[in-house]
Formats: sequence, C-alpha cells, structure tokens
Amino acid sequence: MAHRLLGDRLEHRISPPPEDSSGSERGDLSKLDLMAEPAQRQSPGTEAPPLDPTAVQRAYRFYRAQRHAKVEHRRETRIARARFWAFLGLLLLACLVVAVTVWGEVTKLFGL
Repeated sequence: MAHRLLGDRLEHRISPPPEDSSGSERGDLSKLDLMAEPAQRQSPGTEAPPLDPTAVQRAYRFYRAQRHAKVEHRRETRIARARFWAFLGLLLLACLVVAVTVWGEVTKLFGL
C-alpha cells in the first residue's frame, strides 16, 4: 500500500514524455530532476567565539565545591554509621536489661 501511495505522489510530479518523442530523447527526463539538492555548506566564521573571562575561575570553584561536598558526604556517612551502631548497641543493652529483669521476676514468682 505504501508503494501505491508513493507511486501516486510521483505521478503528479513527473510530467509524461511528449508523445512525438522517440526513445533516444527520453533520456532527457531523469529521476535526478526530482531529487533534492544538497544543502549549502556554511563556511565557518572567521571570528572566534567570545570567551568568558571568569569561566576558568567559576569552573575551578565548581569542582572545588564538588570535592568539598564529596568529602563532607563521606564524613557525614561515617558519623551516621557510628550513630547507628551506637543506637543499636544501646537498644540491645536495654533488651538485655529487660530480659534479665523479667527472668528474675519469673524465677521469684514460680520459684525456679
């Protein structure tokens, strides 16, 4: 079906050869007449693009801030990890105290 649609489009663009022409004159009509021309190349400008005089300093500050943020993140991660283990240790200690207290009350109550 796509070939049929494409063929319909081409029929409108191509004019039929003149009826009185012979086969040798038919070579004048070519498919190249229907093709698009290549785009014109634009010559590169002779001017250099404008440079930002503060670009180097801004890039330096940006990467320095990035390094600082990475170091700060590592430090905060280390502190958070220590805080987690300390809290877990205290929680286990509290559970142990409760378990010993409950065990003492159970032995006193039932005489074990």
